[in-house]
Amino acid sequence: ELNGKTFFSASDGTNGKELWISDGTAAGTQLLKDINPGAGSSNPYRLAVSNGKLYFQANDGTHGEEAWVSDGTPAGTQLLKDINNGAANSKPGGFFGYNGQTFFSANNGTDGEELWISDGTTAGTKMLKDINAGAAPGVSIPYYGEYFFAAYNGKLYFPARDMSHGIELWETDGTTAGTQIAVDYYPILTGLEPQNLTAYNGKLYFSGLDTGVAVNNRELFVTDGTPAGTKMVKDIYPGLMGASPGSFIEYQNKLFFWATEPATSTELWVTDGTEAGTVLFKDIYVGGGVNSSSPGGFVLYSDKLFFTAHRGDGREVFVSDGTAAGTFDIRPASANKLHPLGGNIEKYTVAANSIFYSAWYNDSNGTDLWVLRDTTLTDSATSVNNVKPSPVFYTLAPNPANDVLQVALNSSHTDGHISITDIT
Repeated sequence: ELNGKTFFSASDGTNGKELWISDGTAAGTQLLKDINPGAGSSNPYRLAVSNGKLYFQANDGTHGEEAWVSDGTPAGTQLLKDINNGAANSKPGGFFGYNGQTFFSANNGTDGEELWISDGTTAGTKMLKDINAGAAPGVSIPYYGEYFFAAYNGKLYFPARDMSHGIELWETDGTTAGTQIAVDYYPILTGLEPQNLTAYNGKLYFSGLDTGVAVNNRELFVTDGTPAGTKMVKDIYPGLMGASPGSFIEYQNKLFFWATEPATSTELWVTDGTEAGTVLFKDIYVGGGVNSSSPGGFVLYSDKLFFTAHRGDGREVFVSDGTAAGTFDIRPASANKLHPLGGNIEKYTVAANSIFYSAWYNDSNGTDLWVLRDTTLTDSATSVNNVKPSPVFYTLAPNPANDVLQVALNSSHTDGHISITDIT
C-alpha cells in the first residue's frame, strides 16, 4: 500500500500483464501504466513499498527485467536503472527499505547477483558491495524475497557468501566498508545458511544448518549479531534430517512457527526464546509420519492468530487465541466440499476490518472470494460469509493491508473482471 492505494499486476486482455492501481473502488481501479506498450506484458512482480515509493521488477520490451520505481502516478512510474545494460536481465528482487535507503539484489552481468542500494534515483542506485568477487553471486534472493532481510539492532542483516566463506550471516550499515560478515559460524565453505530472519524479543531468530554439512539439517537458531551470541535454540529433530522451522510470527510475546519432528511430522510450534520454552504448540493432524498439518500463511487479526492447516480431510482456515484449546478450524455451515483451500498455503488479506481469502467450499460454486468478520469465533463457527463468486482464479494481496484489497488475476488467464464492493 502506498498513499492509501494498492498496486498489483493484471491483464485487461488488451494491454498484457501490466501495473494496476486501486483505491478500493471499481472506479478507482485502473491501469497505472502500460510499461510494455501494446499487447506485450511487462510482468511486474516482486512489488514492495520502500521509503514512500513502490519498487518492482518489470520488462518494458527494451531493457529486459530491470528495477522500476513508482510514486503512484503514470509520469512517476519509470525505469529506476538499466542495471544490466540493453535487453539483458538484472532480475532485481527483495526490495527492502531501511534507514532511508532501499536494499535489493541484482545482477549487472559482470559481478553476479550482489547487494544493491538505491535512494530512488538513477544516480543514487548502485551496487553497494561486490561481496563475492567476480561473476559468482554473493546474494541469492528467493522469488518472493520474504524474510531475506531483517532490520535488527541498528543494522540490516542478510545471508551472503564470499570467496572465503559459505553462506553466513552478514550485516550492513548502508556503507561499503560497513557491509561485512557478522557471524562466521562454520569456518568452512558450507556455512550456516540462515533463512527466515525474524527479529523477536531483542534477538534475531532464523532457520540454520546445525552441522554445516547436512543439506536438510535445519534447526532453530538465535543471534545477537555476534559469533559468541549465535547458537542453536533447540535441536527439535536430532540427526541428519532437521526440523526445517519457518514462517515465524510473533504473537502474545511468543514466536510461532512450523517445524518437523518424527512423532508429529510438520506441526505448529512456539518458542519463548529458550530451549525449554520451545515446544510443540498443537498436533493438529494427529499421527505423525505422513499425517502433517503443515501450517502456514500466518496473519494477525483482531488479537488472534489466523493460519491454514491440513486437518486430515483437507486444508482449512484455523484460528488461535494463543492456547491449544483455543486453536481450531472454522468453515461456513453451508460448506459441503473437503479440501476447500486446495494444496497451497493460503495467504490472507486483512482489509476493511475483515479477512479476505479464496476458497472452494461448495461443489457447485467453484473458487469464490470469502470474507470473515466475526471476532468471537467458536469451533465450527458459521461466521464466514460469501461475498462474491469469481469466474476465474485470482490472488489476494498484500498481507496485511489497510482498507485496500488487492485482487490479481493469475497469468494463466488472458482476461477477466474484478468487482470491488464496499461491504461495510
